[in-house]
Amino acid sequence: MYNFLQMVKKRKSSIQHSSCISLSVPTLVLDSGGWTIKHGIVQSPKQDLDTRKISLQANTLDRISPNYIPNVTAKPNHQLTTLVGDEINTVKNKAQLHFSRPLERGFLTDLGTQFRIWGRVLEIEGMMCSRNFSGGGIEGVLGNISVGEKKKMKMSGRNISNYRDNNHSNNETSWTHSCSVLLLHQPFTPRNVLEREDEVWFRDFGFSKVGRQLSACCAAFRYLLLLEKHESDECRKEMDAKSREGIDISIFPESSATEVVPVKSQENTNGVIDDRTGCCCVIDSGFSLTHVVPTYNGRAIEKAIRRINIGGKLLTNLLKENISYRQWNMMDEFSIVNEAKEALCFISTNFIKDIKDANFIQQGKRWFDREFVLPNFLDTFTGSVRLPPFLQQKDTLSTCEKCEEHDSHNIEISCSIDNRKMKAQKLRENIEMRRTPNHDSVVETVEDSDDETEGQKRQRLLEQREEENKRREQEKEEQQTLSLSIERFAVPEALFRPSDIGLDQVGVAEAIVESINACDPIYHAAMYHNILLIGGNIKIPHFKERLELELRSLAPENYIVRVYMPDDVLSYAWNGAQDMLLLDRLKSLDREEWEASRKAGKDTGEIWDSLYKEDSKDGFILI
Repeated sequence: MYNFLQMVKKRKSSIQHSSCISLSVPTLVLDSGGWTIKHGIVQSPKQDLDTRKISLQANTLDRISPNYIPNVTAKPNHQLTTLVGDEINTVKNKAQLHFSRPLERGFLTDLGTQFRIWGRVLEIEGMMCSRNFSGGGIEGVLGNISVGEKKKMKMSGRNISNYRDNNHSNNETSWTHSCSVLLLHQPFTPRNVLEREDEVWFRDFGFSKVGRQLSACCAAFRYLLLLEKHESDECRKEMDAKSREGIDISIFPESSATEVVPVKSQENTNGVIDDRTGCCCVIDSGFSLTHVVPTYNGRAIEKAIRRINIGGKLLTNLLKENISYRQWNMMDEFSIVNEAKEALCFISTNFIKDIKDANFIQQGKRWFDREFVLPNFLDTFTGSVRLPPFLQQKDTLSTCEKCEEHDSHNIEISCSIDNRKMKAQKLRENIEMRRTPNHDSVVETVEDSDDETEGQKRQRLLEQREEENKRREQEKEEQQTLSLSIERFAVPEALFRPSDIGLDQVGVAEAIVESINACDPIYHAAMYHNILLIGGNIKIPHFKERLELELRSLAPENYIVRVYMPDDVLSYAWNGAQDMLLLDRLKSLDREEWEASRKAGKDTGEIWDSLYKEDSKDGFILI
C-alpha cells in the first residue's frame, strides 16, 4: 500500500540531521514571484514530530497564512523617493510611478533591487541583522554607498535602521543569525544566480541556514498530503461503519481499507481521491512564464519539465497594445490595463465559434461586450465595469420580464381579493366624505392656499427629472471608458495558442502532453490523473474547463484526465513548503559549510548537488 507519510519518514531517515532545517529556530519562508512576494515566519510547534504528523494529517495543526507585498520598487515623477514593496500601495495614482522589477522572464536580473525588497520583508517580519554575524543588512550596505544616495533614502521618509513594523504579531525581535530561511524558486535557475543569492543571505543578512526547494515540488507535496488525509478519513469512516454493523474488521488485511472508493468527498479536495501512485503534474502559470513540472513523491522529473514563455505580464502587454491601437494610448498605463485584464478577461471554451459569431453581431450588442470605466483620480482611484447602453436596456427589460413572470402567479390569485378590498376602501372613503364635508373643504382650501397647484407641481417635477437626466448624461460623457469586446477572450487565448501572437511554442495542453510523454511509460496514466493548477493565471475564468477539454482530446482514450484547482492557487506552494517544514522534510546549507567552501574556492553549487545527490541520481531534482 502506498503511504505518503511513510515515504517521507523513510526518506528523512537517510538525511543527516545537521543538513535539515530545524524548527527549533524561526524559519522565514520566502516565495519571490514576479508579481508578489509571499512571506511568513514558521515558528517551532510545541508537539514532537510524530504528534505533528498526526495533527497535520488530521488538519488540526496550527498553520499561518503568508503575507503579500509587490515584488517591485518605484520612483514618483520628479522626486528622489524610492518606494519599496508595500509602500507603493500608499500612492493612489500608479501612473505617476516608474517601476523597477528585479525579475525578468522568471529569473533574477537585478540583485540590488531584489535586495532592497528582501530588506523590506525582514522589516515587516521584525527581523534584525547583527553586524557581528553579517554585513548588517540594508543598513550595512547603505554604509558603503554614496552620501547622495543616503540623502535620497532619508528624504523618502523611511527609517532604514528601524526593523519593526506595527503589523508584526510578535513583540520580540528576531535576529537573523539565529534564524533560517527557505527560498522557493523556479526550475533551471542558473547556478551563478543561486550563488549570488546565497551570498546575500549569508553575508549581508547573516542567516544561520539557507534552504532551497522548487515551488512545484512544494505544491506537489501539499497535494499528496491532502490526498493522504482524505483517503485516511474515508477509510476510517468505512471501518467505523463495518464495526457498527457487527463485522469483525480484524479479519480484513491492511490494504483492504484502501480499496474502498469514497462516494462523497470532502471540501478540501473537491472530489479528488488518492490513487496511491505518488504522481502529480504541476502546472504553474504565473506573472513571468508557465511551467509544466511532473513530480513523483514530491520530486521533479528533470527531463520532463517544460516551459512556456507566456505569463501574466505578456498578457497585460498584449492587451495594452490592442487597446492603444484601437482606442486610447495606454502604453504607459500598465497598472490600469492589468486591472482591466483581471476584471474582464476570460478564456473561451470554444474560441473559433465565438470569433465567428462576433463577425455577424455589431459591436456593443454582443453578449461579451463590456466597458471599463477609467478612474479620474479625483473621486475614483480604481476602474469599474459596466454594460454598453444596448445591453443595459436589454438587461433591464429581461429583469422586468422575470419579475413579471415571477409575480404573475401571485397576482392572478390575489386579483379578485384586491379588487374587493379596493371597492370596500372606496366605499368607506365616500361615506366619511359625506359625513364631514366642511372639514374636507377646509383642508383642501388650506392645501390650495399654502401649496402649488397640481399642474405647477407636475411641471416642477418634470423639470427636476430632466435636469437630473442631463446631469447623468453629462457625467457619462465626461467618463473615459475602454470598450472591450473580443479582446476579453482573444488575449488569454495566447496561453493555449501561442502561435497567434508569433511565438514558436506549443500551448499549455500540448506542453502537458509533451511533458508526460517524456516521462517513463509507467507514469503516464498517473500523471493524467493528477494534474494540479497553481499560479495567478489559473484564476482567469474557465481556465480549468478549457484545459480539461483540450487534454481529453489529446490524451489516450483509456486514460482518465483529472484536473485539480485549489482555492488558494497563489499561496499553494508556500503552504506546501510550510507543511514540509513541519515534517522536518527540508535540507539546508549551513553558514559554516558556506564559509568553508568560500575559503577553499569551491563552487557553492557543488555543495547543493552533494546534498541532493541521492535524489538527483535517478533523474529527480528538488532545486
